[in-house]
Amino acid sequence: DFDFLFHEVPKSILPFNEKEFFNSPSLFYMVATDMNSGKTIYFEKNAISDPYKGLAASSSLPLLSKPVNVDGYLCLDGGVAMSVPFRKPLEEEIEKIVVIATRNKGYRKKEIKNLQKIIAKSLYKDYPLLLNAFLKSHEKYNKDMDLLDRLEEEGRVCVIRPDFEVNVGVACKDKQELLSLYDRGFHDGTSNINKIKKYLGDKYE
Repeated sequence: DFDFLFHEVPKSILPFNEKEFFNSPSLFYMVATDMNSGKTIYFEKNAISDPYKGLAASSSLPLLSKPVNVDGYLCLDGGVAMSVPFRKPLEEEIEKIVVIATRNKGYRKKEIKNLQKIIAKSLYKDYPLLLNAFLKSHEKYNKDMDLLDRLEEEGRVCVIRPDFEVNVGVACKDKQELLSLYDRGFHDGTSNINKIKKYLGDKYE
């Protein structure tokens, strides 16, 4: 329920300081996949009419969620075209890049299952470029992970990732499993603070 997640929660349940966020000079990009081109599209927080729609688009999982229209662009989750969007800061020659990965090192995706292919071909028959990107998303992901591993070994990027195999699926509704994964992720994040500080150096403190 994106309306609940991106409107009711930040406006009523857990008030979000929108003024401070939008006035910050820091850039904040939401990454989605343009259904017409099948390519990655980046929405900057102050460059679109409704940033919450950008967030919803970046969270709209293929096969499970409805597309989201963001200023004329019909979008799905950015993971269709680019699962871990570290290439943009590389192309922009950002000096320090911290990547948060959701899978353990060495994880690689398998080919899309036949049933998923059938459903995708039915749902996205009018969007051939998106369909092609979805069907080949595992290949793109694996190539990106190969590159990310090399960049990490070279010290070009700092990668924070689980030190265990994640077996919780994207459609999981088991609260205990989700809380357990959250706790382990929180622990991994806090235990890597010194690693991040060392990578960033004094210049970024």
